[in-house]
Amino acid sequence: MKSSDGNLLILSEISMKLVSDNPIHRFYTFLGVYRCILCLYKQVGCNFRISNLKTMFKYYKIPDLDLIDKLIGSNPSIKFSPAYDLNDPFELKFNLKIDLNSKIHKELFFKKFPNKNSEDFEIWKNGVTDNFVWYTAQELRKDFANIYSLTCFSENNENNLMWSHYTDNHKGICVEYSNEILDFFKSKKTFLASKRVEYPESPPMVDSAEKIESQIVKIFFNKQAEWKYENEYRVLIRSEGKTEFINFSPKLLKSVFIGSKCKSEISNKVIEICKKQNVKLYHASTMGKSYKIEFKEYKEGTFFMKSFW
Repeated sequence: MKSSDGNLLILSEISMKLVSDNPIHRFYTFLGVYRCILCLYKQVGCNFRISNLKTMFKYYKIPDLDLIDKLIGSNPSIKFSPAYDLNDPFELKFNLKIDLNSKIHKELFFKKFPNKNSEDFEIWKNGVTDNFVWYTAQELRKDFANIYSLTCFSENNENNLMWSHYTDNHKGICVEYSNEILDFFKSKKTFLASKRVEYPESPPMVDSAEKIESQIVKIFFNKQAEWKYENEYRVLIRSEGKTEFINFSPKLLKSVFIGSKCKSEISNKVIEICKKQNVKLYHASTMGKSYKIEFKEYKEGTFFMKSFW
């Protein structure tokens, strides 16, 4: 079915996956999926916009030359991926809390099952065990990953771990974007939220009765504390959980940084495109006297050592 603004609601499809003949499952499908999808579609948007960012960086590995043109060519794009395609097995990890004394549960129960009585409601409450709560959280987590995609930025381009993890050991590139690209994403119909990622010591606790905005922040914008070095910002969109490339204006592309171990065929292709598009270009070097990655602006005919290995 569709909402009044034309957004596709896949409630019925998800219900087919989650719902059994057990009224407990039917009820929580209504409570969890209905609130976390229908309400999210209607309410979440620019409330979580990233602010006060001058620039953003995104790291890419380059498995083939065609991807370079797709990322920085005349019609550049940014890659969005579903959560299950990211490198963190704890992605979207949260713990669910169901407060059985909350009025919303009773209201929704009788809205969903108008022919039931108070005794039936008590039976439902008794069926909400720890195992049921855990299972429901995993189902919601799985469905979120299959409905939404995200893209990740960092506020710096000098992190050795980022270059190692996301550019195939310094063999790829890092692209710098203007912060105006956030306004572009906000204008897209599929846009949901954008925000700085937080890094708590333990997974967030999501209360099934709390506001949807709070639920989304906790689920999509929290990661394990070990990832803090990434200084990550995220943009979340509706995409049926598939990888896709969203095109944007070349004016929002500020510069490109070539990894210190980038192969010549990749480096030459990046140079060719950046010259054609008049995009600033830099070479990364790990040959300095410190552990810091240094960048030297590209100048035709100039050569220098980029990496020892």
